[in-house]
Amino acid sequence: MLSSADGSLGAGGPDPVRTLLIPAQDPPTIPSPSEEIVFFGVNATTSASDIFSAITPGASDLTEAQIEAGGFAFIGSANMNVSTSGIGITNNNLDGNGTAGINAGDESFVINPETLLTGMKIFIDNSVQGYNPATEELYYTIFYDDGTTSGSPTKVLAADLTSEDGGQTSFVIERSDSKLIDAVQLTMGLGVIKIPVIQFIQESESLASDIKLAFNATLTDKDGDTATSAFDANLFANDSAEAEFDFTLVGTGGERDAFNIDLSVAENLYQVTGFDAGLSLRDTLVLNGDQSAVVQSIDNSGANSIVTVAETGGQTTTITLVGVDLLNSDIVFGGA
Repeated sequence: MLSSADGSLGAGGPDPVRTLLIPAQDPPTIPSPSEEIVFFGVNATTSASDIFSAITPGASDLTEAQIEAGGFAFIGSANMNVSTSGIGITNNNLDGNGTAGINAGDESFVINPETLLTGMKIFIDNSVQGYNPATEELYYTIFYDDGTTSGSPTKVLAADLTSEDGGQTSFVIERSDSKLIDAVQLTMGLGVIKIPVIQFIQESESLASDIKLAFNATLTDKDGDTATSAFDANLFANDSAEAEFDFTLVGTGGERDAFNIDLSVAENLYQVTGFDAGLSLRDTLVLNGDQSAVVQSIDNSGANSIVTVAETGGQTTTITLVGVDLLNSDIVFGGA
């Protein structure tokens, strides 16, 4: 997560288009190794298509210089102020024109981060009496990376606000489904607020770690006789996106293992190592999630055994068992 409080403005200004560099750079040159977040003021009634022309949908963005040279009539002449004292037009406040709803004269600006986001958190200071949704109107519109928007401007309601330290409040703007946030437009329809900080949220997906558990189970009958057996439960996380296989399952030599293959997920490339296939001990390959799947082939012509499974939904799952010749009897179907 990045915060505007940790940034510095690029050289130039004051003017209607400003670039905030996070983290701060000295000197603040553009292009920069930092995240470049472009702020520009717009006429409040500007259409979504016009705003998209100044941000361009997707990961690529127009720079401050390109926007200034673009001749966009909807970008006002008032200076864009970006500081921890407040992010606003002309001064450090965002002002409505005194008339309810969004109309000419309301102050509005666009926040266009370099990186596509999953969320944005807007802080509202209490120095101008904060924000009272009962008497004031703050709106936002989300511009997504696929060229669509969140629709008509959304008013920030009391239920959207969260109390913060120092008497401030905040609200969070979140992506929709798989769409990522390309830019956000804030418009003050009625009243006045001060925005000291904006946080930029980008979720990242981290791979889980494998979990290997060892157990001893003891059964006692009515006569007090006991029998003890050791067994393992190993949970394997998916491999990284650039890996050859989606999952790598590792067995324990000399112990009876059941390797579970999940046919219900999109990942369809498995590697199994440590599969016991001797005369006295054979492990089991368990196919779960699709009772109607069909084992198309077991290829034992090479050093490894390659199992191909045709799923009812049309997907093919391939399982490579390292260093063994698999038998049909080694494969069973588990739960749906």
